[in-house]
Amino acid sequence: MKRIFFFIFMLICISKADAQILKELKSSTPERRALLFSKEIKKHLELNEKQFKQVLEINQMHAFGIIPVIESKKNKIAKLKKIKALDRQRDEKLKYIFTQEQQLVYKNKKRTFIKTVRDSLNTSPGHI
Repeated sequence: MKRIFFFIFMLICISKADAQILKELKSSTPERRALLFSKEIKKHLELNEKQFKQVLEINQMHAFGIIPVIESKKNKIAKLKKIKALDRQRDEKLKYIFTQEQQLVYKNKKRTFIKTVRDSLNTSPGHI
């Protein structure tokens, strides 16, 4: 019985977290998301200007690419699966821009990058 309760509780928590992610994506602009994520990457990976411009361009394509997913009528799970697939495509493009060292740092810090951007989106909605 405890296991069933725990499983149901986890599903509810995950569902609420997924809903929050979709809400944050819907309430922010693609430009803002791309710029915030790119700035975080630049800061931690010490990108040069050429790399930063390439990263920003890829992040902008990604941010605009998820708009149809966010606005679709599909359920949350289907939307999140599609967003994760697009995220993997972005990572595949980014690996050609980073050095091997930068690639390792990126992989290790990606969750932190995303959390920082999400926090930034929540704390200052109109400012970059």
